[in-house]
Amino acid sequence: MSSSGARILYVLREYAELGSTRWNPASHPRSAPRRTAGALPCARPQRPGAPREIAKKHLEGRRAVLREITEVIEEGVTAGRFRPVDAGITALSIISMCNWVAWWFHPSPAHPAEPVAEQFAENAVAMVARDARCIPDTPNPLGIVSLLRQDLDHLARLLTAEDERRVLPPGKA
Repeated sequence: MSSSGARILYVLREYAELGSTRWNPASHPRSAPRRTAGALPCARPQRPGAPREIAKKHLEGRRAVLREITEVIEEGVTAGRFRPVDAGITALSIISMCNWVAWWFHPSPAHPAEPVAEQFAENAVAMVARDARCIPDTPNPLGIVSLLRQDLDHLARLLTAEDERRVLPPGKA
């Protein structure tokens, strides 16, 4: 499993729960992300003709990872920290991002994995994160209604200003 996959899952969970966009290795030991992301398939796919036992475990691992990332995204949406995205499609997008790196990135002393993993984690959060101004004060329907009221008030002000410009004679605006 790559460090980018584990980091992405952990950063998404942390952001969904706390609103933090930065993964902090000092406060989260490296073993913590591996608790649920140990099977994250951020490597080249299983070869055709693999023994059934291995193929079965590989498929189970892929399904577990999809469930875990989907759940994290759903939790973030419910908490109002993530945009209301299709959690399944978004989870597959993030997994695809993790898997694809195995084909083009080859870590070396000159090209360490850490910066790539950090960038991937930031990209994953950027895929789902709400603008900080659009996060409801309370993660419930009333919090969302409050945000909608703000948007409706803003729209009403824009429409009122537009109507006032139309009423004025030409050249007086």
